[in-house]
Amino acid sequence: MLCVHCGRPVHVRILEPGEEGWAEHAYCEHCHRTQPANPRRCGRCGTSFEAFLSRGLLGCENCYEALAPDLEPLMERYQGRPPGRSAGGKAYSPGRLARARSDEVVEMLSTDPGAVPALTTSQYTPQHPVAGQADYPLQTMRLRVARNIAGVPFFHRLGDAPRAALATFLFSAGSPLTRWLSDTLDRPFHPVELSRQGEKRAGIAAATEGPVVYCGDEDHVRLEWLFPAIEDDESHRNLQRFLALLPGLDALYAWQYHRDYGFLTACPGIGGLGIRLSFEMYLPGLRTAGARTRWEDRLVRAGFELRGADGEGSAGSDRLQISNRYWRPGEDPRAEFRRALFLMRRLEQAEYRARATPAGSSLLVESSDT
Repeated sequence: MLCVHCGRPVHVRILEPGEEGWAEHAYCEHCHRTQPANPRRCGRCGTSFEAFLSRGLLGCENCYEALAPDLEPLMERYQGRPPGRSAGGKAYSPGRLARARSDEVVEMLSTDPGAVPALTTSQYTPQHPVAGQADYPLQTMRLRVARNIAGVPFFHRLGDAPRAALATFLFSAGSPLTRWLSDTLDRPFHPVELSRQGEKRAGIAAATEGPVVYCGDEDHVRLEWLFPAIEDDESHRNLQRFLALLPGLDALYAWQYHRDYGFLTACPGIGGLGIRLSFEMYLPGLRTAGARTRWEDRLVRAGFELRGADGEGSAGSDRLQISNRYWRPGEDPRAEFRRALFLMRRLEQAEYRARATPAGSSLLVESSDT
């Protein structure tokens, strides 16, 4: 196939909005990079910078280039440093088979996604990994990685039929993703329906403990693994188990990637390595003693995000989610993990002291440099 603009061989196949919905267009590498665009509006999906500020989500991978002058200052403030790779980091480069699979997804979504059979799923209810230890301050560690298929708009910009077709393509019993995860972890994974913040999502999971992979929450693929965080040695081993999955995942498809921003996601703050580390804490003592706010301020200054255990809009309970903000491309997650776990243990110690302090007494909160 040749580029419709210049006649060179095609290297990029993408979905773009047209008069009758999304349609496939093919470009050579040169024409793909030099498409004209409004400085404050993406020339491919039409997302404006104002729309991004209103919702916090970009429309497609081209938004990063089209809106870069406006996006980069925001990304620098959020990440604490200018976007770019860490020294010595290796850039992501998908193989030929991964590119062919992604092209197949683009073609499928651009023709007749409504003709793709619906995915047959079973209901999935995850088990909490620390059941029976509900009073532990440091409850769980959640690791999540987000990926988006090159040439496909972000999940929230797809209609119902393309979303359903994408789920079938990714999570059917014979799909590359399902076969890879089943073979890698030596257990059968099958299509499931799971609930994410009140919405139904399609994905795959095993009947026993292990990761789940689902489609939604802004991105095409999210692989998530919930571990107990009672013992430090076990937490370090579980981090290694999670990181060991990533090379195989990244070889499955050609994922959206930028040389400076890393893996691209609808929310620019989750880019870079595309990994989010979260700890769930149970802190009734600090809340009762009125000391939790001071610890929350310290954690925010140290570069962490805080929210209620049930996600956005659930703050104010005894349970708290504490998450890293961003790992830049090429960065080693293990160093940041050690720092985060150290701070969680300090917070855990403060919670135990607060529980031991008699009601009405003044709690002396330890001063520490986070």
